[in-house]
Amino acid sequence: MQGRQGRDAFAELNAPEFLAALLDAEMKSRMFDRLVRLTHDSLFAFARRHFSSREECQEVLQETYLAVHKGLAGFQGGSKLTTWIYSLAYHKICDQIAVKTRRREEALEPEESAADPEARADSWSALTPWEASADRVLAKSAAEILIAEAIRLLVPPGSEVYRLRDVEGFSGEEVAAMLGISPENVRVLLHRTRKQIVEWVRNKMAAGPTNRKGAA
Repeated sequence: MQGRQGRDAFAELNAPEFLAALLDAEMKSRMFDRLVRLTHDSLFAFARRHFSSREECQEVLQETYLAVHKGLAGFQGGSKLTTWIYSLAYHKICDQIAVKTRRREEALEPEESAADPEARADSWSALTPWEASADRVLAKSAAEILIAEAIRLLVPPGSEVYRLRDVEGFSGEEVAAMLGISPENVRVLLHRTRKQIVEWVRNKMAAGPTNRKGAA
C-alpha cells in the first residue's frame, strides 16, 4: 500500500471497532476477508524484498494469514493490529530464508562448506574489476569477508534492526512498526549494531591473517 491509500487502510485496520468486529464470531469471516484485501498488496511487496519468485511470496503470505487467523483469539491489542501482522510476516520470511539456507548448505560439497575465509577470498576477488591493483583486490576481499562474518554473528534484536534498516532499506518508522518497538529504540539498536560491526572488523584486521585464522 502506498501514500494516502496505504495510510487509510492502516487507519481502518488499527481502529478499535475493526478489531472488535474481527473478534466477533458472526462478523469474523467477513472482516478477515476485508483484512486480507487491505493488506495483501503491501505484504506481498514486503515479501518480494526477500524472494524473487511469486510462489515463495505467496507461500509466506499464506503462512502469515494462517498465523493471524490462529492467533486472533490471543491478540490483546497491546500493539497495533498492523504491527502484529507485519511482525508475523517478518518471522515467516525469516523461517523461509532459514529453510532455503539450510537446503543450500546441505547441497554444498564438503570441501566448499569447510572452506576457510582465506580460501573464499578468491571468489570475492573475482567480483572486483580487473583494473584494480592486486593489493586493493586482496584488501577489499578480506574486508568484505570480515564484514559478512560480523553480520552473520549478530544476534536479535540488533540483527533484525540492521537487516531491515541497512540491508532491506526500510525506514526507521517501518522497522519500529514491524518489530513492535519505538523508533528511538530502532535508532539506538542500529547505532550500537553498526558500531559492533566496525569494531569487530577492526579488531580482526588488526590481529592479522595468522591470528585471524581460526579465531572465534
